[in-house]
Amino acid sequence: MKPSTRHALVATLLFTSCGGQSATRPTAVASPAPREIPALKPPAVMPANIMAPEAAPPPAPSPLVATYRETAQRIFAAARSDQDAWKKLEYLTDRIGPRLSGSVALDRAIAWAMATMAADGHEVRKEKVMVPNWVRGEESAEIVLPIQRGLRVLGLGGTVGTAKKGIVAEIVVVSTFEELEALGDKARGRI
Repeated sequence: MKPSTRHALVATLLFTSCGGQSATRPTAVASPAPREIPALKPPAVMPANIMAPEAAPPPAPSPLVATYRETAQRIFAAARSDQDAWKKLEYLTDRIGPRLSGSVALDRAIAWAMATMAADGHEVRKEKVMVPNWVRGEESAEIVLPIQRGLRVLGLGGTVGTAKKGIVAEIVVVSTFEELEALGDKARGRI
């Protein structure tokens, strides 16, 4: 890994671990009213054979930790000194929103992230990544016999489209995959 990649990884990990420290950010989660928890009282007489456990000494840090200690401390100090990282995360999630692969929102998020990081003085480049991209088409279904009536349908992500002329077949109604499997060949050729 290049040093700049390592620093970005450390920054990402540290940002993740200290990103929610804002006391001024409103929250939608209702907290119950604090209640007093009674203090535990030690027994009046401690048995003689019970000794307080000794704390194990912390493991010695690896040499790699020392390499990043100063950088990590600078990142922690920067994260505690302002709300810039929180504001960027807030913009990304609130203004751009969900970023599914291949979506317009993902393209907007990438453009925003590149511009924001470049404005902060980072060297930025975009790399080509190949990901599946399912695009919802037009969906429709209708009953044609014994009456004609439209149905509301919603294809699951990844659903394969049908021919332009559609499909006409008898309907079989099931509530579970087990019911469908139990029908076996009786379900073949039906919708």
